[in-house]
Amino acid sequence: MEVYSIEEQEKRIELIKKNTDSLQQLIDANIGQQVLVKIVRDTHDGCTGFGGKGYIAQRTQMALGIPTQKTIPVYEEMSPLLRIPMESYVLCNEHGFPAGKPWEKRSGTIDILATDIAELNRELPFRAFGERADDLSNLGSSLEVIAGDLNVAAHFNLGHAMLPSEYQRVQKDRREGNITDEQLKQRLREIPYYPSMDYLVAVKALGVKIVPELQGKLEALKDGIVLAIYSNSEPRVHVEQALLLDMHKEPATVALKDEGVTVNVPEFIRSKCKKYDVKIPE
Repeated sequence: MEVYSIEEQEKRIELIKKNTDSLQQLIDANIGQQVLVKIVRDTHDGCTGFGGKGYIAQRTQMALGIPTQKTIPVYEEMSPLLRIPMESYVLCNEHGFPAGKPWEKRSGTIDILATDIAELNRELPFRAFGERADDLSNLGSSLEVIAGDLNVAAHFNLGHAMLPSEYQRVQKDRREGNITDEQLKQRLREIPYYPSMDYLVAVKALGVKIVPELQGKLEALKDGIVLAIYSNSEPRVHVEQALLLDMHKEPATVALKDEGVTVNVPEFIRSKCKKYDVKIPE
């Protein structure tokens, strides 16, 4: 636990107040729109016995919800926080989520602790997988809050495919008004790959639709999943993806022109679940 001098404590309190004000303005301007709260933490993991030092890993926690009213600063708790009122939200904890349910729906509010608010938009160093824990003095965390349906879609679908430095420039240009809504929509329409599964599963779990700009990409993804299963290309993986997208429920057909067949998608997916012993969710 870090120990701060009186001067450092005063500066930290001012920083938390400034960041809280900034977050309130951002979130309160997007009531009724999706808000993503993302926290990345450096952690010390691995075996430290027999002289081992373990390793440093980065763990990510994300919560996605839709605010129903203005944010509420709460000071009477042991640790002050910013409360985002909402009926429910979905949570993805990279470490410890229930097997097969990476996005878990929860009722209530998203609370952001003051200790995390102090780390708003902090840039963390890149951690290679299994990085040796030679120096634990620079472990840190970072809070990022993305507000608005379009910005959340861009975070998942542009952010994961760009170099961090490239996407940070996009975010900066977006904040400064150099990228308009229409320009961002066009970028989403022009992505040369399928939508992020993280995004698709998150909005589905939350019970909302994806942005219209990605609808065509989603349909292409579903067709690609059917073709991959039909062609025995990692069939079990693709069957599991199909279940995440409710393809075993939604009426649809896919014409596989090269194979000369038309597939009844729900029947096809259910039959493959049985073949590959994949449990169909209730």
